[in-house]
Amino acid sequence: MDIDVVYYIGDNIDHHVWETTYELIDDVNLYVIDKMKKEFGENVLVVPCIGNHESQPTNQFAPSTIKGDKLNTTWLYDSLARKWDFYLTEDAKTTLKKYGSFTMLIRPGLRVISLNNNYAFKSNWWLVYDPLESKRLMEWLVQELHKAELIGEKVHILAHIPPGVHDLYYTWTREYNRVINRFSKTIAGEFNGHTHSDEFKVFYNEAGAPAAVAWGAGSATAYSDYNCNYKIATFDPNTYEPRNIVNYVYNLTEANLTPNRRPHWFQLYDMKNSFQLDDLSAASMNNLLYRMVTEDLLLLDFYAAFYSKISDRRWPNCNNYCKIDNLCKTVVTVLWHRERCEELRNLFFATISN
Repeated sequence: MDIDVVYYIGDNIDHHVWETTYELIDDVNLYVIDKMKKEFGENVLVVPCIGNHESQPTNQFAPSTIKGDKLNTTWLYDSLARKWDFYLTEDAKTTLKKYGSFTMLIRPGLRVISLNNNYAFKSNWWLVYDPLESKRLMEWLVQELHKAELIGEKVHILAHIPPGVHDLYYTWTREYNRVINRFSKTIAGEFNGHTHSDEFKVFYNEAGAPAAVAWGAGSATAYSDYNCNYKIATFDPNTYEPRNIVNYVYNLTEANLTPNRRPHWFQLYDMKNSFQLDDLSAASMNNLLYRMVTEDLLLLDFYAAFYSKISDRRWPNCNNYCKIDNLCKTVVTVLWHRERCEELRNLFFATISN
């Protein structure tokens, strides 16, 4: 299959947390990008974003005003600007060195914004020192989206931490939701990592209508008892919205039982066909959620199985409460707005009780 661009959603570093060093992080970051360049070839663009495990100590991303050696995060941003040099424009490298974020036109009409939303991560203690850094990053995001809107560009947002998870500051999730709604006609897609599970998020506007979708990438690690995966998305060449997303996985149990054989990758699902969708628009995904809890519970079973990528450790233990909890996450992008989650929950239990 021909690949035009690779979106890499962050977290190069093993989850050793307190065992990391500057040298280890530097070596792994270099290894990962060199490996991707070798495997995909120099003609395939790789667009990365920064995960929370890229820093030292883990999760710590200092405000741009912090200049002290071993206190600032400049060492990481400068290092990544050098390692990602082959793929980035000079303007992108300049912004990366300041915020760990950048924007880049990857083809006429399509811009990617790589957003370092670790500045809104609750485990980033620097937010206690300067809580306004996350606001400054949000202002930068708005400026870039507005510029894209004015000249008619479509935008893909890459951000490691997905919206609506408890790892983010609650007010950030509220303001981010407003930004996504404001620029929903400009944003053609959003792609996230961090949770290791396979999931998606639907944004709703103030009138309650579905406005946008954020797609989870899953993960290429088995951490937390998930099977490994990667996804291939195809996009409309005019709108740059996803036409379809296909997920490929391998079974970790099988791989461990056959250590002398390379893991057997296989297609787990095809989003459009497996879930019987006309398209991958926000309206279609919203309709799917309600079908899952009313007229077609088998689709909810599919989602529960795919969530862990049919993990032998997780999937068999996901009961009805687990299934609806996972589905609830898809409609929570502002952390205290759980009305739609409760609506789906009530519909589900009403359906299975009839």
